[in-house]
Amino acid sequence: SSSSSSSRDSSGSAGWSCEVRVAHNEEFNLCPSDDRSSHELPGCVVEDMEAQPAQQPAVMQQRWRQLEARAAARTPSIYINHMVWVNFTAFSAGVEQPQAINIIRHPLARVVSEYYYVLWGPRLTPKMLASRTSNMQRTGLDHVADINEYAVAVYGEDAGCVAKERFANKMTRYFCGVHPDCDDPCDPAALQRAKRVLATEYTAVGTLEQLQPSLLLLEQYYPHFFQGMPDFIGSQAKPIRATHVQNMVHPTNATLAILARVNAPDMELFAF
Repeated sequence: SSSSSSSRDSSGSAGWSCEVRVAHNEEFNLCPSDDRSSHELPGCVVEDMEAQPAQQPAVMQQRWRQLEARAAARTPSIYINHMVWVNFTAFSAGVEQPQAINIIRHPLARVVSEYYYVLWGPRLTPKMLASRTSNMQRTGLDHVADINEYAVAVYGEDAGCVAKERFANKMTRYFCGVHPDCDDPCDPAALQRAKRVLATEYTAVGTLEQLQPSLLLLEQYYPHFFQGMPDFIGSQAKPIRATHVQNMVHPTNATLAILARVNAPDMELFAF
């Protein structure tokens, strides 16, 4: 899930404008620039904010303050990346909680997509080669496993919920946040916290499967960022395509059943 946080109240958006562009390299950017960590246009600042679930709140707090300091004179501002929910008001008095939005994806589609992207993505990198080596070590096979082989070898045909694994239950972990309850996404407390955060702390949550209605929702809440985006996406002669990956073998029904059990919290959260 890619989460975005706006540092301004949407009710005060009159007169704001932020140009929205789509790069021609099949990567979507709000404000493209040579520096992928900071995109700036007149009246707009968009920052990539990297924060993984394992990071400590203090580290995230420091990173957020650095970003806020750079964006203080540029409004509106939005921060984009895969990031867990954090209650910034708990760090110190007077800290404004940013508004959070998210576009999520069906858990099984996300797992399969991420699995092949990590191993056979569009650009060969040292990290990808390392992932392939790790894959063979985990499965015990002499080749990089497809998703069906991986599910049986790593999870097992009778697998239940899996907590500590790269592809498992990311949605629950990200919405739950950094509270101690979130250490184990298979713990019912983590799922309940994730549901509460999703329902009460996010301004809008859309789905990739219903992208057009999701963009319409975001356009209503944040016109200064998303004005015209639904019409733009709907007017494209070619539909938005998924990132091409090599050697993709589609999951069987048996594999999907395994993945559903492994990602049971995410499945329940998605249906919430």
